[in-house]
Amino acid sequence: MSLQLRELNRAITAALAFGSVAALTGVPAFAQDDDSDTAQMETVEVTGSRIKRTDAEGSVPVTVIDRQALELSGDVSVADYLRNTTFNSFGSFRPQSGSSAQSFAELSLRGLGGARTLILIDGRRAPTAPQVGQAQDLNTIPLAAVERIEILTDGASAIYGSDAIGGVVNVITRRDFTGVEMTIGASDPKNSGGETEEGSVIFGAAGDRGSVIAGASYSSRGIIFQGDRPWSQGGASTFSNNLMVANPAPGTLYGFVPGGFVANPTNGSV
Repeated sequence: MSLQLRELNRAITAALAFGSVAALTGVPAFAQDDDSDTAQMETVEVTGSRIKRTDAEGSVPVTVIDRQALELSGDVSVADYLRNTTFNSFGSFRPQSGSSAQSFAELSLRGLGGARTLILIDGRRAPTAPQVGQAQDLNTIPLAAVERIEILTDGASAIYGSDAIGGVVNVITRRDFTGVEMTIGASDPKNSGGETEEGSVIFGAAGDRGSVIAGASYSSRGIIFQGDRPWSQGGASTFSNNLMVANPAPGTLYGFVPGGFVANPTNGSV
């Protein structure tokens, strides 16, 4: 009887020992299987999203013009800088006299006009200029108050509407600026007319309760008459801003009336 009990004890002990070894060797195997089945997360790229992201995440990277590039350009207005870049296309409106939109300047991306190029200020739509349709005036943004400019040349009409078919220009203002900064500039062409005087100033203050920033810009451009440039001169002197007169024919009388209009008399009448 005692022999049978001993054999039973040995069998139970062997079974317990084998079970412990199996349990110990099974834990790493379970962990390895669990690691192999773990799914790897991939980056989801969304173009034209309102979620803040870096410029390299989208399929169409956004071109960023930082503050250092703006200062090295020598320009004193946002309009002058953007209109001299390769992003600007034909068809954009520039300041000119004799029109209802004097001192107005717009940007045309992809040649679709200013009404199809959306201007944002800190992610919000800039107000449209009066008497110019749906375009926004770049001269209303002081260059001294700009931290950087983000340009998306790909159409973003799915997010912003039809006025963003050409692209989007987002002007980011300076947030943590303290002190006073002024930028001035002037130009004097070789020929008469077209003298410019421009400047911008920014003021910023910060405290425990918050911060405040204010900016202003000034621009003055002299008139260029058609007679001031040899390639636009007519056959007679000009009496208004945009007057052009053909070379007078021999024996023909020409009379100038108030307002710059030209009367070409016929049948001997003046």
